[in-house]
Amino acid sequence: MRQKVTFFNFRVIFWTAVLASAFFWSLVLLDKAMQGMKSQTQRIAASHLFLALITLLILALLPGGGLANWGLNFKNWSKNLVSGLILGISVGVLFSLFSYGWSISSWHFSQLAAQLHKTETLIMLFSQLLLVGTSEELFFRGLLTTWLMKCYPSRLAGLSVGVVIVAILFALVQFYKLLFGFPMGKVLIFMLGALFYGLLLGGIYQKTKSLLAPVIIHNLANSVMFLAGLGI
Repeated sequence: MRQKVTFFNFRVIFWTAVLASAFFWSLVLLDKAMQGMKSQTQRIAASHLFLALITLLILALLPGGGLANWGLNFKNWSKNLVSGLILGISVGVLFSLFSYGWSISSWHFSQLAAQLHKTETLIMLFSQLLLVGTSEELFFRGLLTTWLMKCYPSRLAGLSVGVVIVAILFALVQFYKLLFGFPMGKVLIFMLGALFYGLLLGGIYQKTKSLLAPVIIHNLANSVMFLAGLGI
């Protein structure tokens, strides 16, 4: 019996890792497929919109009681909305300070305002505010974390083992950014941020059983960091 459990656990982790990698490889392949047709910001928006819709379709077709049981519900929506807004801004400010360091002291609203007149900047802001976090939360929390929490009911320091596994995988797959020209140092920072994101958002999802707060936090924090960078 113990050997069967070990094999089953390994198989679950293996396929979860494959799916996590497939998500980000899909971003790479979609970007390559659309090169020459659209700008990079448009490709990012289109890729995340496509993956969000595909994930929604998969969740709708999977057994398990419908979309609500995969996190697509409005349980305690007012509380989740408020906590999502507060934590989203807080995490965004924290990550901005960590990412930009002392250079954040040179932030000017006039610099930000000048950037917001550009169409590509507005498209990227739209992506960060509505698409990037949504697609990643639907996939990593809605699909993978829900699945692994059922497979691994045990906990580590209050967190489901499934939450921890997905958070680690979410951090590791950030290596895909190397294919988009990001330096290794910056990718390592992305990995640390992704691990923190995964544990925080996974823990909130575990507690609330709803994707509302994780999606708001992810999108809002991304947007705050993006706007912080524009003003430097």
